[in-house]
Amino acid sequence: MLGGALVGHVCALLPNAAPLHALTTSKAMFQRSSLLILEASFDFEVDDMFEEWEELTADDLKLAAELEAALKGDMLQRAEMEQRFLGQGEPLPLCQKQTASAAAATLAASGVIRLRAYGPEVAANLRSYVLQERLDAMGPAGKQTAMDERFSNVLTPESADGTATRWDLRLPLEPPVVAALTEMLGGESQLGKVLEEAAGGAEAELWELAALISAPGAAAQVVHSDTLAASGPGLLHTAFVALQPVSRELGPTRFLPFTHVDTAAHVRLEATGDVTGLLEDGSPPRSFVALLDTGDAAVYDGLLLHCGGANTADAADCCDGVAGGSGVASDTGDANGDGLRVLFYFTFRHASRLAEAAVHDPGRSLLPEHSGRITIGMLRALGTERAVWPPPPMSAAGISTRRAHASAQ
Repeated sequence: MLGGALVGHVCALLPNAAPLHALTTSKAMFQRSSLLILEASFDFEVDDMFEEWEELTADDLKLAAELEAALKGDMLQRAEMEQRFLGQGEPLPLCQKQTASAAAATLAASGVIRLRAYGPEVAANLRSYVLQERLDAMGPAGKQTAMDERFSNVLTPESADGTATRWDLRLPLEPPVVAALTEMLGGESQLGKVLEEAAGGAEAELWELAALISAPGAAAQVVHSDTLAASGPGLLHTAFVALQPVSRELGPTRFLPFTHVDTAAHVRLEATGDVTGLLEDGSPPRSFVALLDTGDAAVYDGLLLHCGGANTADAADCCDGVAGGSGVASDTGDANGDGLRVLFYFTFRHASRLAEAAVHDPGRSLLPEHSGRITIGMLRALGTERAVWPPPPMSAAGISTRRAHASAQ
């Protein structure tokens, strides 16, 4: 999801204002991230634009392409500047709290914690599965379709030659994914307990289920949050789980602690357009970088400011299998040898904030068949006699009723 500060600069990127109809284009040319910026900036609905494709002119498409290029160029310059300004950052410490409640309290206070999620064998199996799914989803041409349902758009500039270097791959609930979720969230899992408490209980809804993949050459992201400041903290909680050690070369995620409860910081970020104005005195804010061991999870509040780092790994031949590795993160190196940073991730929406949600938002990283059907309580019960799996079919009306009931509790 896009940060609010970027939205405020869309109009300035093109010197001449254009009629609203001219700011549309074909799905193949225009990424949804750009469309969402337009939606927020010009007060119209993205999905409505695609009803009039036949009316688009060559000038329309040219203007849209110019806008997208301007957005990407602005993001690249801003991201590089922000990384220099923020400096190296501190390694995100492993949470040593003995109880899930204590760890959840730390998450609520700082906005991010690091926990152990599962072992290296599960990670290796899931990594191989994810990378094969990416290849299958891209098809024989080796390219993702911009609006393909298997891929969500990632807030990142393209590489210099236009090659995609980051992918956000929506995952089906097939055996390798279910096995990983069972180990991570089921039974006495600390991660499962922390997320259930942070997200308001067993009725919290699975909001995203995907994998983030970055290849050598992937640029850093601009600092952003996943939810708008107006939504307040606690709406979404996400776990990024490392499927290999994440060193500085692989581009660890950077988190700015406490910013999820700092409304003024979000206002200043939007006003200045970058992170240099986040603190009133102009100094760099504190940041944690998620240098993770295989199976570690960085868990964060969706309102926390964060960004993905640049993947600077040196991989002459970026392969798609799982090579050997120690499973332990370090400041340097690429234990797998393929240059790919693969994060399995899932997001839960707070149980008390479900009634206001649309049945399915095609922009979020979740396959439509999973929308509204899966709660953290269901996933926590996996591997036990209480498990109800696979989840039963549910109509749109049934989803709305369940959400309203959960929100009223």
